[in-house]
Amino acid sequence: VESRALSAGNFTVSSSHRLIKLDDPDDGTELQVGGTAHGHVDFPRDYDFFFVELEEGQVIEIESISILADTGLSIYYAGAGDQQIIVDDNSGGGLFGFDPTIVFRAPRTGWFMVILIDVIRDAPGGYVITLKAADPDAPLTQKTRADVLREANATPTPTTDSEFGLAELKSAFADLPDSFQELDPATAGVSREGLGFERRFITDLAVFAVSDPFQLIVGASGALTDAEARDLDSQLASARVLADVALAFDGEEGENAQGAELQDSGALQVQNVGEKSVGAYWDISVEGIRIRTQLIMFRRGELFGVVYSYYDMDRGTVVPVQELASALDKKMIEFMKTKEP
Repeated sequence: VESRALSAGNFTVSSSHRLIKLDDPDDGTELQVGGTAHGHVDFPRDYDFFFVELEEGQVIEIESISILADTGLSIYYAGAGDQQIIVDDNSGGGLFGFDPTIVFRAPRTGWFMVILIDVIRDAPGGYVITLKAADPDAPLTQKTRADVLREANATPTPTTDSEFGLAELKSAFADLPDSFQELDPATAGVSREGLGFERRFITDLAVFAVSDPFQLIVGASGALTDAEARDLDSQLASARVLADVALAFDGEEGENAQGAELQDSGALQVQNVGEKSVGAYWDISVEGIRIRTQLIMFRRGELFGVVYSYYDMDRGTVVPVQELASALDKKMIEFMKTKEP
């Protein structure tokens, strides 16, 4: 089955044999400025995605070189619409004139996704991606995904005109009891990096806490590309987070090294939260104090949400994590409706 449409659509695929997910080792590789990565176009219409972390205003040049494959490049960041997604398929030249090069200035600090595609379905074939610093005054690549869609007379991808940002994230928790105080994430020791593998998706963090009974709540949100959404859905379906939780308490790098003992862990029942979701809990004991951490992460459309709840199990009633996740999901649904054409 092949879809030639450049815009979103729904279709059903069936098979007479059991389907097995292909884990592409190229996907998710982190690129470094001044570095090189090797990859492979495995099949016609294959695409691989990479991540790079940039500072606002930083200018880079990224190039894909291949003899056997005709590759194209694009750069995406959370919240980018078709007019902000920079693309190229042949300006770099190369042996047959098909190598792409993009010169790009980061509009903000954060993670960016570099997507490499097989342009004319001539797979398989290997390629090399190089990423280097460019002159701050270098001419920037101007072609966007909107230009590609216009040339193909295709419908632009529906997208939000603005991001689901910090204001929307905070408003999702507006109904918390008055005893909760909002905390600066840095002061509370919370960071995007500390949230694990999903950090690239996250653009905003909000932290709330109450002292009696003690509960710390962390909410996070961000946006996803189509490729990220598919990858995330696969991870949520496999409940990978449970394995990640177990690893966090194993060995010298885990909580045991800080005097905490894992008592119990498992899945949470997550219903009616997001289109895809997963929940987990784990209990630890620290000097006789029983602490429970609960986590729900989910996707709603192109938006990604996470809610952590951390509390003393012996100190009374807390706000249920399912209620918190449901409130965040509801706010995302409302936001998406306001952006519908």
